[in-house]
Amino acid sequence: MRIHRRREEDEGLPMTPLIDVVFQLLLFFLTATSFHRIEKDIKVDPPKASEGRSTQHPEREITVNVRSEADGGFLVINEKILTLEQVTRRLFQGVKDNPNLVVIIRGDKHAYHQRVVDVLNACKKANVKHYFIATAFETHKE
Repeated sequence: MRIHRRREEDEGLPMTPLIDVVFQLLLFFLTATSFHRIEKDIKVDPPKASEGRSTQHPEREITVNVRSEADGGFLVINEKILTLEQVTRRLFQGVKDNPNLVVIIRGDKHAYHQRVVDVLNACKKANVKHYFIATAFETHKE
């Protein structure tokens, strides 16, 4: 006598290899993608301000960090210490590449005011149309 086995239902696509491929693609894209990060020098502590507003981060901006005299009073762009002349050249090149260049000046609250003014003068000299002085937001205590 012949025994008839019940035919199991079609199992469809195996899910384990599919999940592995999707996971590998996810890892690839996460490691291959560069994320936009805001230029912040850890040694710069901007002064507090109670008024003002946050600015949008345009595609093309340069952040100039002015360190306090205790940290050398250096000017830092993209984690590189530069002289005032090098900063001015970088601003000229930035304006040449993008006429709508935005410059953010992050001066430490203990930095000499003259260093911040020097960067402002460099912006004027390089014909930068949009430049701002960054501050930290201070909440009102009532």
